[in-house]
Amino acid sequence: MRLGAASAVLFLLAMGAGCGGGTNPRFEEVSHQFYKAYCKRLHECMKQIQGDAQGELSFTKAYPAGESDCIDDNYKEFSSLNELESTCAQSVWDTCAKDLESSSCTQSTTTPAIGVELPKSCEGC
Repeated sequence: MRLGAASAVLFLLAMGAGCGGGTNPRFEEVSHQFYKAYCKRLHECMKQIQGDAQGELSFTKAYPAGESDCIDDNYKEFSSLNELESTCAQSVWDTCAKDLESSSCTQSTTTPAIGVELPKSCEGC
């Protein structure tokens, strides 16, 4: 997984995957929506923090096929959860994805050094 362990933990907390049987979407249904927004913002954050040229280089080094590679790689990382149900309704995921696209960029000294802050609207899902 190229997003790093911290992002994995954040996503699992965001998913709050529960038992099936309800009306909320399954992981398979919302994960592409989540990762599409996350990867788009991560790409933007890398360029914002490192500068356009270096940020583009760093992103394509991690994800040679670009944002679609980021989405696919991270989707595959959690594919064992496909049948689990989210604890949030689709409308909450819609808000989460929208908020994620404009979320704050983060920077640290650990890997990954650049990331995306998980919006409050994504917490608890």
